[in-house]
Amino acid sequence: GEEIYTLPSEKQIEAALARCGASGMKLIDENHKVVLEKGTVLDLGAVGKGYALDALLRHLKTDYPAGFDGYLVFDADNVLQPNYIEEMNRSLSQGNDIITSYRNSKNYGTNWISAGYALWFLRESRYLNAPRDRIGSSCAVSGTGFLFSRKVAEDMDGWPYHLLTEDIEFSIDHIIKGWRVAYCGAAELFACAAECLGENGTSVCAGPVVFSRSSVTMARGC
Repeated sequence: GEEIYTLPSEKQIEAALARCGASGMKLIDENHKVVLEKGTVLDLGAVGKGYALDALLRHLKTDYPAGFDGYLVFDADNVLQPNYIEEMNRSLSQGNDIITSYRNSKNYGTNWISAGYALWFLRESRYLNAPRDRIGSSCAVSGTGFLFSRKVAEDMDGWPYHLLTEDIEFSIDHIIKGWRVAYCGAAELFACAAECLGENGTSVCAGPVVFSRSSVTMARGC
């Protein structure tokens, strides 16, 4: 029959909140296992990068009302070329408000799966985004290694994109609104590709990094 859904009571909400958080989880370094206390459930389905970015941008708006000229978003495992931020800053200074970069692979040679992902990274950067940028069309943000300006941040008022593919959601929404996503091929980062079937790689938000147009030395982690 048809399932009937009801809102939980205040008592049920309080009981659930009491089991939320990292306090109910213990990491065992020796064998890389996770032990959960009784009644605790590990569920990553409802929280992702989009929610973390939304909370972070709202905190930044409160803590730094003047804002920043640009916001960079990375995954926690990304490795940047030494000139990465300088190149992205240069593109921002040229008037681009949304910029994606050249995503390369950290683990191309691990196996055929990681190699396949790495070839997709190459295709996306060199054969999709680069030609689109050259003819003045819009590119697409893909997961990690992208920048948006103060104007974009103010227009979004947080990060309202919470789908599994929040990067595509972000790209399409801004293209529809008339923004252009530029490509900076000189800014190269290395990301870890998935190595087994059913794994989507690491997608942990470790940013954004914020900096001022006037000086790259103002870059700092958040």
